[in-house]
Amino acid sequence: MAILKKTNKNKKNKRRPNWLLRFTIVIVAVPCLILAFVLLTSMGSSSQPVVGDRFKGQLDPKIEESKLKDIEGLLGYAEAEDVEVNLKSATLRITINTKDETTNEQIAAIVNDAYAKVDSILPIATYFTNKENTKMYDLEIQVYNYLPDEARPTNIHYVLVKNASAESQHTDIVSNAKNQEVADKLKSYPKKGEEIGQ
Repeated sequence: MAILKKTNKNKKNKRRPNWLLRFTIVIVAVPCLILAFVLLTSMGSSSQPVVGDRFKGQLDPKIEESKLKDIEGLLGYAEAEDVEVNLKSATLRITINTKDETTNEQIAAIVNDAYAKVDSILPIATYFTNKENTKMYDLEIQVYNYLPDEARPTNIHYVLVKNASAESQHTDIVSNAKNQEVADKLKSYPKKGEEIGQ
């Protein structure tokens, strides 16, 4: 009789559901199902572009394409080899590549003159200065004489920036180091493949 009772208890223990195992399976399955759902829905919509306008209600008045052509027409300097005027992401970018022999003074004069010519067609206060509830365009003018390479490691490169949130424009000579001592230390570091002390 005692043997029969023990076997019945063993059968009951074997049939009892393992609630910890089921609970663990549910805990792991829920995040996996959520992740699978997110992946499937994002894959389905990945071929469609996101449509929207982050400048809705902003940039008023808008810069028209004809004004860009007018500005480009005014920037025909004798020293200029190439002039690019483009408007992307609410920034009017003007890039003027001058002849290699153009001096520092000539480039500085071109930067200031280009800014004045932009102001004559698109007034800075109207197009490049934020209003109370309206964000406006940024302006960037770059003028350089050549792109540096191994044969000519230094060049002259000016960048004038007028952010809409700033009160006035700011000009940097990006080809000159702001801290010459730090620049000289950086130049003295060994190049890739060289050892220190060579």
